[in-house]
Amino acid sequence: MLPSCGTSWPTLAEGQADNQRSRNQFGRLVEDYQGLTLATALIHGTALTRQQLGQVQDAGAKLVWSPQSNLRLYGQTTPPLTRCSLESQWGWAPTGCPTLRVGTAGALGIDAAVHARNASAYDAVTATLSQGELFRVQAVLAATVGLLVLVRPRRSGWLAALGVGASALAAVLLYRYVDLGSLGPLPDMYENTWRVPGKLLSAYAEGAAVVLAGLGLLVHRGVLPSGLRSRCAGAITVTEPHDWPLAT
Repeated sequence: MLPSCGTSWPTLAEGQADNQRSRNQFGRLVEDYQGLTLATALIHGTALTRQQLGQVQDAGAKLVWSPQSNLRLYGQTTPPLTRCSLESQWGWAPTGCPTLRVGTAGALGIDAAVHARNASAYDAVTATLSQGELFRVQAVLAATVGLLVLVRPRRSGWLAALGVGASALAAVLLYRYVDLGSLGPLPDMYENTWRVPGKLLSAYAEGAAVVLAGLGLLVHRGVLPSGLRSRCAGAITVTEPHDWPLAT
């Protein structure tokens, strides 16, 4: 395993795209050295495949892109068109779609605040677990996932936001209209009214979180048309340092 202190800057997968030996270097980095981490900044990578670049993205690693040097050395580079197609497929860019990130985080924040505020009122509704305890768990989950989507938007974060919002919305609708009684460790949470402070607001917020997180996931996966995608969405940092002239 590569040292964990500081950033590692491996130069690998140099050469032309059809150079299998260069491509194999990436597999050695990942499998033999466990060297693909948040602290990894790959240099060049001109022979990397789309799948390998996807692994770089998923690991949160960085790619130092030096097109002039690549062209001089190998006659080709990772062209802008390739970056655009990868952006289309993966939803790459520095920060993610700000509207979807802020909207999802805000909706989950409202949900967290309502559940945290109302938790003590439901401590008496209990079985193995009390409804108040479940409310506090929901508050923590919603706040944590909302912060994750806001700070570091990734496929896993969008999926978590979608799951937290959808499960909470399903629960509030189910127990609003169906009296299930106690289920195992869960108390009887049937409540045939919306006239509880914040209950309807949190339901709307959960619905909004589901829609926005779903859109965020589609944008991240490149499913939406390019006109609906942010040009700055993603998880991999691509930099272009100064290209030094070749030594003569």
